[in-house]
Amino acid sequence: MNNLSTGRIAAGVVGLAVVGVIAAAVGGLFNNGFTDGGIDVRNTACEELAAARQAVGAEFEARKLAAQTELDADKEKASKAITNAVVSFDKNGNPEIKEPWKCALDGSERDASNGAFQFAPEKDKVIFQIESWGQVAPREILSKAAQGLMEVNEEFAKLAKKELS
Repeated sequence: MNNLSTGRIAAGVVGLAVVGVIAAAVGGLFNNGFTDGGIDVRNTACEELAAARQAVGAEFEARKLAAQTELDADKEKASKAITNAVVSFDKNGNPEIKEPWKCALDGSERDASNGAFQFAPEKDKVIFQIESWGQVAPREILSKAAQGLMEVNEEFAKLAKKELS
């Protein structure tokens, strides 16, 4: 008797699974190609192909425009975020770079600010970037480089003095 009830239960579970699979297939669950609300042209009659092509083209253009609009909005949002992070404004509303050493100085900040500020050379000011691979800190690299330049400068001064005397 126990074997019979187990068999009935198994048959019921299998039957329920088959009904579920049939319902999913009818509902379009296994057809992922048309679940985005697009135009289904699979069963289009030959005489309606031109109209279907126009409809698909119009939908494509609408989706392209929506994607471009979303991209432009995201660019504007990123531009404002970059500008707010890199630029501050003085009391007259003129843009100033907050921390120039954090800028890439490749023009991306200028482009992102929609021309709100420009990089221009200033007398007696130099901005450069030291890229460390992690073995030596950038500050230490700069310190060693400065020491080396001072030693070369001292040696140059001695040689120049010797040559001029």
